[in-house]
Amino acid sequence: MQRVLLYMVHMVGLAGLIWGSTGCEQFNQPVTLDPLPLPKLLIINSIFSPDEVWEVSVTLPKGVFEDDTATSYFADATVQIFGNDQLVETLPFVVSCGCYRSPSQKPQPGVVYRLEVSAPGYPTATAFSQLPQRLTLDQETVVVSRSTERGPQNTVNRRLSALVAMTFTDSPVVGDRYMIAVLQETDTSLGNNAFPMVVTGYRFKTTSEWLAASGNFDDELSGDEDRRRIAPFLDTGMGGQQIKIPITLSGYTLRYREAQTTDGTKLFTDRMKYRVMIARLSPELYLYERSVMDQRTFSDVPVVEPVPIYSNIGNGIGIFAGYAGTSFTIQ
Repeated sequence: MQRVLLYMVHMVGLAGLIWGSTGCEQFNQPVTLDPLPLPKLLIINSIFSPDEVWEVSVTLPKGVFEDDTATSYFADATVQIFGNDQLVETLPFVVSCGCYRSPSQKPQPGVVYRLEVSAPGYPTATAFSQLPQRLTLDQETVVVSRSTERGPQNTVNRRLSALVAMTFTDSPVVGDRYMIAVLQETDTSLGNNAFPMVVTGYRFKTTSEWLAASGNFDDELSGDEDRRRIAPFLDTGMGGQQIKIPITLSGYTLRYREAQTTDGTKLFTDRMKYRVMIARLSPELYLYERSVMDQRTFSDVPVVEPVPIYSNIGNGIGIFAGYAGTSFTIQ
């Protein structure tokens, strides 16, 4: 087991009491502590939609002092998807993603799915979820303004600001859970060399009364630099009405930047586009996203108890949950 050496420097007046020492003895002494044992549970994550093939991540828990950059995926598990108690597929491990992925199978609506993950030395982990009804938009409007600014080496960067309005009809059945997210998709090149696309959550703002009514979005509280990347919200008060949600976002569409390489300083080119998504969430995914958001919101508040991240994995840790919606791209 990994051990940690802590060198504790004590005040002279307390040294004799703590160590039973005299003034001639050394005050700096190595103390050996054993880290708390890691839970014997797999970490399992799968957030699925009808538009993507099944994909499940299985990793091992890491200790506080372990290298966060080290590969943690676990390739020795058996990962199975069941639909309405019938085996759908045993997912193969795919090295390129470090995950278990179906070659072609996608989740289907109206099916209760069960995930089972087993591995030698670990208890079999299970979870249940299903796709919600797909959310479709009645209308979307996008108003874009564009600007430029000077970049390095006499280049010109390009930016956009977008005002987006999404209109949909809430289900008359109370209990729907929704989500808005913005993803930035970046293609980077260096000369004729292109790099793989990078997709990251992107901050946006909203003045929607519906998100405020759910207590899930507060730009005044979070501040301009802490805008949400994902905003889960409930159908509180919607009552089957047609709902309009405005959001605003701004960012680069073309950016030149200098960065250090092994060959010196080079000029990189980033081309960005923004994918706006609105969807219905399964109950499990709403609870997960809400707990993540609450943890980030209250992480710096000393008088608030730590917010645990929601997990629905039996005999494991993580999330197995679905969503279904629509998206469009701004570029």
